[in-house]
Parts: sequence; C-alpha cells; structure tokens
Amino acid sequence: MADISIYFKTGYLGTQGTNTNQANDILTWQTLGISRVSFVQSDTDGDGLFDVGTQGNDVPGTVKIYLNDGTVLSLAAAINWRETSGATLDVLGVIFDDGESASISYNGGANTFSIVGGSTANTSSTLGIKAVGSAVTFTDGEDRTGNAATNGLVDNLNDQLSAIPQPSALTLTSASVTEGTNLVYSVTLSSATTATQYYGITLSGTASRGSDYDPNSDLADFTFSNGVTYLGDGTISVPSGVSSFTVTIPTTDDALAEAVETVILQVGNKSATGTILDNEPASLSYSAGTFTESNANDGSISTTITITLTGDTFAAGVVSGSKVSASNVPAGLTASFTRVSDSQVSMTLTGNAAAHANAQDISNLTVTFADGAFTTEGTASNVTNYSKNDLVVDFADPASLSYSAGTFTESNANDGSISTTITITLTGDTFAAGVVSGSKVSASNVPAGLTASFTRV
Repeated sequence: MADISIYFKTGYLGTQGTNTNQANDILTWQTLGISRVSFVQSDTDGDGLFDVGTQGNDVPGTVKIYLNDGTVLSLAAAINWRETSGATLDVLGVIFDDGESASISYNGGANTFSIVGGSTANTSSTLGIKAVGSAVTFTDGEDRTGNAATNGLVDNLNDQLSAIPQPSALTLTSASVTEGTNLVYSVTLSSATTATQYYGITLSGTASRGSDYDPNSDLADFTFSNGVTYLGDGTISVPSGVSSFTVTIPTTDDALAEAVETVILQVGNKSATGTILDNEPASLSYSAGTFTESNANDGSISTTITITLTGDTFAAGVVSGSKVSASNVPAGLTASFTRVSDSQVSMTLTGNAAAHANAQDISNLTVTFADGAFTTEGTASNVTNYSKNDLVVDFADPASLSYSAGTFTESNANDGSISTTITITLTGDTFAAGVVSGSKVSASNVPAGLTASFTRV
C-alpha cells in the first residue's frame, strides 16, 4: 500500500491556547532549524488523495519534521483547524496525538522547544503549516488564531496536493536488465515545478543493497538527472523548472548463481519494479544421491530427495506439464515428483521393487528436466545438472542371524558343565541396546541344571 505525502517549507510551532485552534508564542520553522515538514497518510483506497478519519472532519496521518541537522521527527497527528483570509487558505493547523512528544534544540543548542501531544490548554503543542500560494507571514512570539473547521479540511489538503506538481508516472527504460548493467527509472511530474519541491523516495524488493546493486548505504550513490538531489533522509529535492527526471541504479555483476531479483522504487505515491537477471548459469543440486530400501525389506523406498534450483525458478507446470522425468527405474517402482516451491522439487519412488536383493542395486537412475521446466531459462540443457544419471537405488537383503557353532560340548571335567560359547551374528540390522537386559532373547529346552546366559557383545 502506497503512502500519500505532501511537503511544506514554511510554518510555525506554538502552544495551544484555550482551544486547539490557537497557537500562542509561536516560533517559526526557520528559527527552530526546520527545513521542511511533510504530512503523510496511507492511501488505503488507492485514489491518490487524502481522506478524513473516524473523528469528524479531522485528517489523521503522520507529521515528519525534517531538521537542518538531518534529524527526522515522526509524530502521529491530525489536521484539525485552519487560518483563512476571506476565501484564501493561509494555514493548516495540526495537533499531535496524545502521548506524542519530541524536542527540538535551536539557537546553537541554547534553547529547546518541546513538542507535547494532546489537547491540553496552555500545554499541548500546535503546528501551523503555511498553505501554498498564501502571502501570510509569521513572527516569533506572536499568537495565532484560526477556526475549528467543521468541514472542508480534507478538500483544503487535497487542493494543496494538486497545487504542487506530483509524480504522475514512474516507468523503466527496460523492466529487466542483466546484472552488471543499469536499471533506469523515469519519473514524470504532473507539471513542471515552479520552485524547489520535495518528494519521498524508498527502495524495496528482493534484491539486496550492496550485493545486488549499489550503494552500500543509501540512495546518495544513485544518479539523478536534472539537478535532482537525494537529501539522505528519505526525500529528494527537485529544483524549479523540472517536469521529469531519471534515477539510475547500477546493478552488481557477481559470481553467484541467483534467482531473478527485484528492485522496487517508489517516488511520491508512484512505484515501478525493476528486475535483475542473473548471468551465471542456473544449476540444480540434489539433497542426496541414494534411494534406500525401507526397513520392511519389501522393495519399498523410504527416501525423499529434494532437488533445489539456484539462479532461476521452476515453472508452475514443471511437474503437471511433465517437464521432469526419470529413467532406469527398477521394475515395480514409480518415480514421483512434487513442486514444493519456486526453487524446490521433491522426488520419491513409490511402489515395491520386483527384485530387491542387495545384488539388484543400481547406480544409473536418471532424472532429466526438459525445455520449459524453468521460468527464465527456456533451454533446459543450459542449466547445470539438468540431467543427472548417477542416482543410486540401494536394496538390502533381509536381516539374518548366523551362529558360530551348532553344538554345546560338555567340559573335560565331565561334571555336566558346558565349555562352549556360541556367537550369534546379526547381518542387515543391529541389536537393540536392550536385547539382553530387556529379555528380548531367550532359550528353551535347556537341560535341567543348566541356565542359558546371553551377553550383548
């Protein structure tokens, strides 16, 4: 959701009098070291205009106060009143929300103005914003009085918006560029500026600043045409006489195989999305190289292998459109694929192999992706590992027990004692830790006087 914002260059701060539409003992923005103030509101209905709130005629939003030292104060507030000269709007009056507070040092730090939110007479603060086209002037220390408008404030504010040239279009010279080349955005204003104007500017998207595009820190390293300047605080200044300008963003040619990345530039309430295409070949990797028979030893396979794509995305129909297949699959098994996400496809082998003794292992199960499997790269063979022919299917023989001997022999003492130890060896599995202690092995038909004893070696 885009924001609507409007910037003003002249105004004052004062203390509310007996009502909210009074500002006493004012100080001008110039005195306070305020370079400009913006009023911002979320454009919830997408019409590019400010809207009233839930409390009558008030216009709620956020006031951003830009100080000369680069500090930006952001405070929740509402336009609540106005000053007029006949039919001419001179001032839009703002009160700050309850609980809001901030301090502005001025006169070289010798003085401080404390902003106090709320509507407490002789305590809370009031912000006055000079309207575009007004000839009104302000003097430090004077008291100002307006009227608590019961209607029309939002119309007044939108009239101010239309009086200032606004971004009307934001386009790209080329919507997609290969990494290492420039994204060039073109901003068109509704009319040429007649004085310096200010607009909010933001970047978003999936691309990473500093690694996918310059700069490492902020937008100051981008190239702006026609004298436009980034001010380091989320705003740009556009000089008089400008009706359009470009923003050039250099992208980075790295050595990484990456998916398609986006850079979303917003100026005012207009935005455009640029796409960075990777110039390294996309590649496929496999989470494992072996499918293993399940413990049931019935020819079924317990393994799931995940195939991960880097530098591109899987087409939506990669599976449903039969753009991936398997060959050399053992009889009785069927290869099954699932598109898990844009970058991953899982593979399983379902069913039961007809022949699944250990001797039937194979090492040439082959997976192949066809043209159309990938979103950007149309030719599958250009993707590393598009065909993999060395996947293993590892079958296991049934677990078995073998005995080192079949006879217990009486000792030489000929006293009924037994001298033989027989070792039982398990192949294809392991003995449980409690096989002996948990009485999981026993002997029967033991001659009277003898006791069978087991030890897990």
